[in-house]
Amino acid sequence: MVSREELRSVVSGPGTYADFEQRLNHCIKEVRAALADQAVAPLYIETLPRRGCRCIGRISTEADENVAPDGEEATWQRRA
Repeated sequence: MVSREELRSVVSGPGTYADFEQRLNHCIKEVRAALADQAVAPLYIETLPRRGCRCIGRISTEADENVAPDGEEATWQRRA
């Protein structure tokens, strides 16, 4: 899990709070759109209210595990 405070310090720097929440929400929305993920039923990014977010998708580095059942290459796989 990555807390909102950790993200704020990396993205905005210490002491910068202007519009951070809005920017963060926008960025997470864009990442979800790129992954065809949804906040309501997340496959890859789970938001933990008032805490932060975490990756719930399984990331594989093995070549055999990097191929989806339909033969397409997959870099993210849904956790079991």
